[in-house]
Amino acid sequence: MEYTTIITLIFIFLEISLFVCAAISWQLKEKKVHKEKSLTLLSISVPLIGNLLITVSFNYTVSLIGYYIYLTGTNVLFCLVTLFFLKIFFPEPKPFFTRLLLTIVALDTISILTNPLIGHVFSIEPVIGSRGHTYYGIVSFTGHYIHLILSYLLFVNILLILCKGIKNTPNVYRERYIVILISFLITAVWETHYIFTKIPVDVSMIGYAICGIAIFYFIFFYKPIFFISLINRKVLESSSTAYIFFDRENNGFYANAAARTMLSITDSSLENSFSQISALMNTDLSNTKSTANLKSTRIGKNGSLLYYKYAFTPILDAYDNFLGSYFTADDYTSEELENQKQLYFSRHDSLTGLYNREYFSEKAEKFLKATDKNCYI
Repeated sequence: MEYTTIITLIFIFLEISLFVCAAISWQLKEKKVHKEKSLTLLSISVPLIGNLLITVSFNYTVSLIGYYIYLTGTNVLFCLVTLFFLKIFFPEPKPFFTRLLLTIVALDTISILTNPLIGHVFSIEPVIGSRGHTYYGIVSFTGHYIHLILSYLLFVNILLILCKGIKNTPNVYRERYIVILISFLITAVWETHYIFTKIPVDVSMIGYAICGIAIFYFIFFYKPIFFISLINRKVLESSSTAYIFFDRENNGFYANAAARTMLSITDSSLENSFSQISALMNTDLSNTKSTANLKSTRIGKNGSLLYYKYAFTPILDAYDNFLGSYFTADDYTSEELENQKQLYFSRHDSLTGLYNREYFSEKAEKFLKATDKNCYI
């Protein structure tokens, strides 16, 4: 199979994958930044489409259109990826920075789109490849070099945002962003190789597509392995105490067997079980930074009264950074009934069921203190 055919098939596969990931991201409405993530995935697919047209076409007009889609698409890609990571790591970025970013991208995009009138960015010319086939290669002018410089600056800015975000992220959550950072660095090397070797197809777009899929997985579905390994132990599974663990976004990611049975937690309801726990404890736990405790009763299946202890505990690291939280529930019905039984026999005669001397005196004293009337025995 020819090199061009293989690259074309890979482009098509990644393009479909990005659209599928974008569609799934859009449906995950309970997740934060789902819309931004969908747009980011779609932005990566735009220059990929341009590269696909350049790769498969031997027609001048189609190739030219492909280059325009590719060049403007890279601007959209870098802009939306930057805004996405700003949203992840800095919920309230400085408006000046956002406006500056949008202005730079808009001016460069306008410059590219006015190329048919001015001819200052690029042109294309037929080139005979090493395997004898003809494709249309780009001839760079001043505008294209400016575009490349801006692209590298935007890319470096993304890396800086990632590095700063990783630094400010608790250790147990860093692994996901480190993988994304490494993917971008590899793609940067790949992109540089493409620019200086002037090969006909920007295969580094494969790297960008893989980065997009990695972002999709690590942001939405990846669970911190180190964190889970600390809690997913046999002691939890064998414990009669119910445990549910939540991440920093209050998404449930682990419930032991007792929790699944006691609170009817299923795989599908686990992730959104935080609202159920808040309702159970009759308080909003989303901003709780200290342990909350509650005792409550429930009616069992046979109509008997059941006694429960609930506790919600935030997890903080050594620097008081919020890592997540966990909820526990204990059924202490047997203990409570035994205490009630012992209390009853400490106050009543075991044969007649009447008050014993001490409890009778205590009740009589309380009664006499509570009334002004004369009383007789």
